[in-house]
Amino acid sequence: MAVFRGSIAAGVGIVDTDAVLTHDDRIVLNYDLKSGERSIRLYHFVTLNLPALENFFVLIKDKPIQVMLETKMARDGDAIRRYLNSRIRLQDYVQPAKALGAAIQFINFRIIERKDVHDLHAAAIQVFSGTTSDPAEGKKPIAIGVDGILAADPLGLQKLLPGKRY
Repeated sequence: MAVFRGSIAAGVGIVDTDAVLTHDDRIVLNYDLKSGERSIRLYHFVTLNLPALENFFVLIKDKPIQVMLETKMARDGDAIRRYLNSRIRLQDYVQPAKALGAAIQFINFRIIERKDVHDLHAAAIQVFSGTTSDPAEGKKPIAIGVDGILAADPLGLQKLLPGKRY
């Protein structure tokens, strides 16, 4: 929860986190499907040192924060990871976003281009991207005009963006 408290204190507007089920069907927040070498699904909640989803919601209650919550399951997590790592680009981000009624489109920072941002903005769709823990990677999405950046290090990103709120 310290990371979430730090993000809130830094003034972030959106928090991105991942949800994973434990053996006793509690929802915990963790980037990975594993704790150590074993799947989180094999552990009981009380044996893990991970925040519970309900505690996270208590923390952000009445705060002006949007949440991007990715649900992870063993069979889907690897597929998601392979997709992002493959850097496969859609030829058109606008049509799928419009078909789903999306107001925001997230595009991986490794593959996003200025034209993607321009086309989505022309369709009145906001564009978000992300970075790894390297704040310097935040420069590309900023330079091409994204509306929001998801960062593993929001304080580092703020150093790149004095006076701006991403």
